[in-house]
Amino acid sequence: MHSYPRSPEAHSTASSAPDGDRLDDGDELDNNDEDWAFPEPDDPMGLEDLLHCYGVSHADENVQWPYAKLRRVVTRERVLRALQEECGFDEADAQNYCSRIMPASDDADTETLAADSVRWRKPGELHMSQRAGYLRVFATLMMQSKGNLVRYFIEQGVSDRELPLETPAPTVGPARRGKGGVGLVLPEEPVPRPRGCFRRHELNMFVSTQWRFVLPYFAPSISGDAAHYDLPPDAILPWVAIKSGSAGQPTLKEEQETGGYGILKRVRIHPDCHSLGTLLGSSSLPDRFFAIKSIRRKYLAEYTNEVEFLKRFSGTGHSHLVPLLSTFTHLGSYHFIFPWAEGDLDQWWSRSIGPPPRTFEFRRWIARQISGLVDAMYTIHEPKQGASNLSPDEKRFGHHGNLKPQNVLWFASSKDSMGILMIADFGIAVDYGEISNVPYEHLPRTPAYRPPECDMDGGKIARAFDIWSMGCIFLEMAAWLLGGAKGRAAFKRERQALYLAMSLTDIYFDIQEMLSADGITGGSGKYVFLVKESVTKVCATLFRHNIPTLLRQTLTANGYTDQNIWRSCTPTQPAPTTCTN
Repeated sequence: MHSYPRSPEAHSTASSAPDGDRLDDGDELDNNDEDWAFPEPDDPMGLEDLLHCYGVSHADENVQWPYAKLRRVVTRERVLRALQEECGFDEADAQNYCSRIMPASDDADTETLAADSVRWRKPGELHMSQRAGYLRVFATLMMQSKGNLVRYFIEQGVSDRELPLETPAPTVGPARRGKGGVGLVLPEEPVPRPRGCFRRHELNMFVSTQWRFVLPYFAPSISGDAAHYDLPPDAILPWVAIKSGSAGQPTLKEEQETGGYGILKRVRIHPDCHSLGTLLGSSSLPDRFFAIKSIRRKYLAEYTNEVEFLKRFSGTGHSHLVPLLSTFTHLGSYHFIFPWAEGDLDQWWSRSIGPPPRTFEFRRWIARQISGLVDAMYTIHEPKQGASNLSPDEKRFGHHGNLKPQNVLWFASSKDSMGILMIADFGIAVDYGEISNVPYEHLPRTPAYRPPECDMDGGKIARAFDIWSMGCIFLEMAAWLLGGAKGRAAFKRERQALYLAMSLTDIYFDIQEMLSADGITGGSGKYVFLVKESVTKVCATLFRHNIPTLLRQTLTANGYTDQNIWRSCTPTQPAPTTCTN
C-alpha cells in the first residue's frame, strides 16, 4: 500500500459537497461562514439581526463583513424597510436617506474594492469618481441599534470613504472633519444632545465595530507583483474561521516555527477580500488556503533580505519557486503571504508506506520535478534577465544557502495531477558579485546538507554550495525511490559518523587529519575532506539499478536534453582537498 500526494481532482471532490460544509484535508467552515449563506429575499428578519447572523465567522470568533457580501445582503429593499421599521423614519425621510446610503452605481462597488486595496498601501490615493454611499456607516450603526443616527453622518458628509473614523476627540459635534481626518466626538455642554445620540461607551463601540466593515483587501500591485500593506493596529485581518477535521492526509502544522525567527500559520482569506489568485496563474496552485509567515520585529534585517530576494524572482513566474503573494506589517510584526503547501519533501518521504511505484508515469513525474528544481536553482544563481548589458562588477548572483527537504514544498496543482515541488525559504539567501567575497562562516549552516567548503578556512560563498545541497537531496530521493521511507532511514543511519572525533553527524563528507611524515601518527596539522564511504556506496547502488540512466531517459522523454542535470547535482568522490589549521 502506498501513500502519496493526492491529485487536485481529489481536492476538488472533497471540497465540492452539496452542503458546502467540507473542505479539503478534513477542514470545515462554520455554517455562518459559507460564501453562499445568504438570507432569502423574503426573509422577515430585521436588518440588525441579519447583520449579526449572516456575517462571516472570523478566526477570533467574531463577525466580519467583506464589502462584496455586504452589498449582496444589505439590499436597497432591506435598507428602506430598516429605516422605517427599525429606525423610526417616515416614508419620505426613509426614501431620501436610502437613496443616500446606497452607492450611486455598481461602478462605485468596483471603486470601493479598488480603494480597499490601496487604503493602507498608498495613503492619500483613495480617489473615487463615484459617490461612495453610507452603507458601511449604516451597517455599523445598525449593529449597535443606532441606525437612526445615520442622518447626522449624511448631513455632515461623513460617508464610507471616510472610514475608519478616528478615536473620539474633544470638540463639538457628533462627527466632524478636521485637519487630521474625520473624528467622532461628543457634544460639549450646554449644547443639547440629540435624542439617541452616542454616549461615550457607544462612541467607543462604533470605533471598534467599524473595523469589521473596513477589511483589508489584498491585491497585486499595479505592476502585477506582490504589494505591501502597512495595516493600522486596529485593522482586522480577513482570516476565515476553520475547524480542523480528522479526514485526509496530514499537512504542515497549523502553526510552527520557521527558521528560528518566525511563525508559519495557515489561514483562509475570505474570497471577497483578495485577488491573489492572479499571482498563482503560472503555477496553477489553488487559492483556498494561504501561509502567513510572521517575522519577529527584532529580525527586520532577515525580513528585508527575504523580501528583496523574493522580489528578484517576482517577474520570472518560475513554477518551481514559491511565489510571494503579498507582504504587510501589523501590530509591529512583519508578515509574508504565500500559497499554502500540503507538506514538505521530508514529510512526503516519511509518510510513504513501502517503496514508491515503479510506473513510467511516476518516474516521469519525478524527472519533471528534478529538472524543475534544478532549473529553479539556476534561476536563483544567475543574474536577473536584462543583466547581460551590465559589467561584471554590476552583475549579482544569488545563493539560497538553506536547501534541504524541509524547504522543498509539495503543492497540489491543476497543471499536474501529482502536484509540484517548489523551493521555499529565502531567509538567509544572499547575492554577490562575479567573484564572491562573502565568507561561509557568517552564514547559518544546514547541518546535514552543507558542503565541505563550510568547514574550510577562507571558504567563500559560491553556487557550488547550493549544488552540493541539492545533490544531497537528490541522493536521498534516490534512496527513497529504491527502498521507500525505510531505505531513506537506512541511508541516514549509514551516514552517521563521528565528526572530527567529537560528535555523531549525518553530513555527506568526512574530515580526516592527514598522517605525519612517518605515515603512522597524526599531528600533521593538515586535514583532508572526503565524501563518506556510505555515500559512494549509495551512488554505486544507483548505478547498479540503472537509476541515472532511467532518469536521463525519462528527462529525454519529457523534452529535456541536458544530461548534465543529474550528473552535476550528484555528489561524487572528489580529489582529496587539504586544509591547514
